[in-house]
Amino acid sequence: RAVWELKGGSVEARLEVGGSAGFGEGIYARAGTRVALLPPGAEAFLLKPASEFRSRELTAAETDKVQSFRHRRADGSTLAFRRSGEGWSIDSPFADWGDGDKLQLLLDDVCACPVFGFEELRPGDLAGLGLDPPLREVELVLTGGKEVRVRLGHPVPGSEPGDARVYASASDRPSVMIVSLNSLKSLDQDPEGLRLLALFRRDLYEVDGLEVRGVLSVKESRSQEGGWSFEEPKEPPAGADPSVLPSAFLDLRGEKAVPAADPAALGLAQPDLTVTVKGKGFEEKAHIGMAREGRRYARPDGRPAALLLPAEDWDRIQEALKLASGQSRKTEGQ
Repeated sequence: RAVWELKGGSVEARLEVGGSAGFGEGIYARAGTRVALLPPGAEAFLLKPASEFRSRELTAAETDKVQSFRHRRADGSTLAFRRSGEGWSIDSPFADWGDGDKLQLLLDDVCACPVFGFEELRPGDLAGLGLDPPLREVELVLTGGKEVRVRLGHPVPGSEPGDARVYASASDRPSVMIVSLNSLKSLDQDPEGLRLLALFRRDLYEVDGLEVRGVLSVKESRSQEGGWSFEEPKEPPAGADPSVLPSAFLDLRGEKAVPAADPAALGLAQPDLTVTVKGKGFEEKAHIGMAREGRRYARPDGRPAALLLPAEDWDRIQEALKLASGQSRKTEGQ
C-alpha cells in the first residue's frame, strides 16, 4: 500500500507497507527479506499522504536568529526594530529602546504562526490573492544577512466568521499558505507598548558592580558567592545594608517614556542621582532628575527618551537609600 525509500550516505533501505493484521493487531511491513508485524499506531503514520508532512509554520526563520524586523501595515505605517549588543532598539515609528520580552513574543507570533492550509497556484494567482503586491509585508533579516519576506493578502473566501483567515507567502517557502490574522494580532498592537520601561537593560543577575553619586555616594561590588559589600565608603555607617540598592535600581520601572529633548524641563540638567551598573563586558549609566511639579524623571545614557517614575517606586528608592546609609527602617505603626 506504500513504499518508503530511505537513503543516508552510502546506505539505502526500502520499506514496503502491506495489509492490516486480523483483530487489529497491527500492520504488515517488509524490509528486504524480513517481514514484520508493526504496532497498530504505525499504520496512520506510514500511510499518511505526503501533504501531511508539510511544515505547519509560516516561515522557517527562527526567532533567536532574527536581527532586524520591519512591518509595513495596510495603512502605510511601519513598525521597525533591530537587535543591538545591549538589547533591542525601535527605529520606527519612533526611536527608543525596545522591550526585549515583548518583541521576542511578537517575533514568535510571526515565525511560528500556524498554517491552516495551502493554496494551489495558477498563473496570475498571486495578484488575485492580494500577494503581488501584498496588502501587508514583514521583512526579517537573520544572522548572516539572509532576508525573509512574509506577505499577507486577501481574506480566504468561505472562512468562518471571526476566524480572519488570509492568504500568505514567505520567501523561504514555495507554497501559498492560509493563516489566521488572529495568530498575528501582535502586529497591530500600539508601538508605544513596546518601549522598554526599565531603567537598565541588564538584570540583577548580570550585574556585579554598582555606583551611586549625588545625594548619596556609594560604591558596591558583588562577591563570587553572590553577596554585596561596600567599596565606598570604606567605613560605612553602622547598620548600613549594601544589598538593597542593586535590586531597587534594577527593578525600577517607568510609567511611560517621554521625549528627552529638553533635559532641564525634566529636572535632568543637574540630576539628583547618577547610577552606574557594571558587569562582564558592559557598563550602563542612568540619571535620576530633580522633582518638577511633583514628577520625577530618569534617563539612561544613550537613550533618546526619559522615563516618568511612579511616585511609589521613587518612595521605594528613597527607603533603599536610607537603609544603605545606615538609617533603620521604620517599624510598623510608626
